[in-house]
Amino acid sequence: MRGAGVGLIVASVLGSSPAVAQDFPEPVVQWGVQPDESCEDIAQVVWGDARHAPLVMRYNAVTCTRGAPLKVGLTLILPAKVTAPAAARIRSIVPSVQARPPGGSWSAAAQGAPLDDNSGVQTLETGRASIQFLDRSQLMLSENTLVVIFGTASQSTVGSRGAPKIEIDQGEVRAMVAALRGEPLEVATPGGGSVAATSRETVIERKGDRSTVVVFEGSARVANA
Repeated sequence: MRGAGVGLIVASVLGSSPAVAQDFPEPVVQWGVQPDESCEDIAQVVWGDARHAPLVMRYNAVTCTRGAPLKVGLTLILPAKVTAPAAARIRSIVPSVQARPPGGSWSAAAQGAPLDDNSGVQTLETGRASIQFLDRSQLMLSENTLVVIFGTASQSTVGSRGAPKIEIDQGEVRAMVAALRGEPLEVATPGGGSVAATSRETVIERKGDRSTVVVFEGSARVANA
């Protein structure tokens, strides 16, 4: 730590810009890095506690190593206060797009909706979406794409939903020997669920809002709606 002397330079290096602030989901300030300053030094001055040093990395491509000085002259964008905003937001959508909160169920996505870590977003057959993360990185989702939010765009998990070949509303579907030819038979259930059968026989039954899957001699991959 640089001690009490750090506070003497606040007026000259800490400032806000209305133009900069509009580009972020919370009030921010700018900080000019001085000689020998570490993330802990900056956190002590800006937020009153060196333990908030990881916040320096929220909007900046820097690494906070305990006690290690940052590059002199860098201009950092810092949260004005200690906050915990959502990891990302849905920036734009073209129906049909669904979102799922951590531990929740799928529902229609809304533009601007916040996305916490472990949230999910999936585009259906005609859907498109863009997601913006706190570090300003973005993901552009084409149709039949699923993403699980974690940290930044590069850390999140992205995969293909695959277009289901059969959709069951009510009743029963039996996926039998044909499913063993190398490509699973996919069955969709209302709300975004699916069953990919690779067994001798898989029976999917839909009654009301409940789906039941029974597998014989093989396996089935089930995605909950």
